[in-house]
Amino acid sequence: PNNPNNIRGFRAHHVKIDEFAHFDNSKEIWEALLPATTRGGRVTLVSTPKGKTGEYYRIWDESMRNLNEGRNR
Repeated sequence: PNNPNNIRGFRAHHVKIDEFAHFDNSKEIWEALLPATTRGGRVTLVSTPKGKTGEYYRIWDESMRNLNEGRNR
């Protein structure tokens, strides 16, 4: 659901979000979603980019930096 209030309080094993970069409230969705998946759950974000801004880009950029740091060790 594209509403952080509908996500809070639920536990999820696998959540897939499509076109996350285009959500108006992507940061709020992400913050509400993380506690629901902290006990072994996973999140898959799928989206076309919307430039180098927003929560999708921040998450993607952080993931790529972490991946590259692991390769450089």
